[in-house]
Amino acid sequence: MPQSVKLANAIFVSMSLTLGSVPAAVAQGAPECAGPSTGYSGCEYEASVFRYLAPQLAGLVSAGSPTPTRGAALGGFGRYDIGLAAGGIGGSLPEVRNYNSQLPPPSFATKSQTFVIPTVVAAVGLYGGYALGVTRVGAIDLLVDARHFRTIVGGGMHIGPRNTSLALGYGARIGLLEEGLLTPGIGLAVTRRSLPDVSATGGANGGFSGPTGPGINITGFSTRTTGWRLTASKSLIAFGASVAAGQDSYRSGATIFGGTHDVSQHLTRSSYSASLWTTVFGAKLFAEFGAISSAHVPTSVPFSHTRAGAARGFGSVGLYVTR
Repeated sequence: MPQSVKLANAIFVSMSLTLGSVPAAVAQGAPECAGPSTGYSGCEYEASVFRYLAPQLAGLVSAGSPTPTRGAALGGFGRYDIGLAAGGIGGSLPEVRNYNSQLPPPSFATKSQTFVIPTVVAAVGLYGGYALGVTRVGAIDLLVDARHFRTIVGGGMHIGPRNTSLALGYGARIGLLEEGLLTPGIGLAVTRRSLPDVSATGGANGGFSGPTGPGINITGFSTRTTGWRLTASKSLIAFGASVAAGQDSYRSGATIFGGTHDVSQHLTRSSYSASLWTTVFGAKLFAEFGAISSAHVPTSVPFSHTRAGAARGFGSVGLYVTR
């Protein structure tokens, strides 16, 4: 494994552990699994794995600033930022390599792992705003992005796209304050992002599951997020910095237990990040690091080491071209 990847894993995992984990939250049973035909050793386990993975996949697509190198709006029609980035979140996967619902474990061990997603982002100026004293306010930008979901493998789990690996997102940003000689640029962005539907499989017999099957097989796993960010940035000749803070609403869903039961999850989490960049040959090279807050996520089956809904660290690197 390259040293850079090892370093990224160490940073993200360290941030997640420093932030802490959610106290154990164990429910009496998943409501989707009620009924005489379902067993705690099958449906309950798959529902718990779904609830463990869902906040991490949503955090992977929603974390960070819409444009890490710019806090305010572009300030004019036809102006644009185009960026290419690789983002990652300090995640963890349940150890299901030897899982068999016929001989269920009392809990799931977890394995730390960095999830990575490449992204192309564009911001396009639609309106330049209006003058207010020595500054301008009310500028409007269109935000669009495309993300490529890379298959995640670890701990006996395989999480991969069902059809396409590409997902599109969109949003808008309004400029609250244009950047000046002594003042930062400030903006407010609203975005909607998603991942392509994926399947999460693992355990005995390659993940076949159902009323009599022994493995984990979660299908039609959808992830949709809506969020807002308050952003601020300041440039100093060839260098700059920005900060972002906001909140995201996650909506996830899937089918479990051989396609016989639907599960869903709705969470709200906060996100904070900071970025630094430098200008090289007209392009801005940046690095961003941040954190996602913890959330209360009850599961029927407990997870050791890192609980469901634990706080997560994230980061990204990339470059932007501005006109």
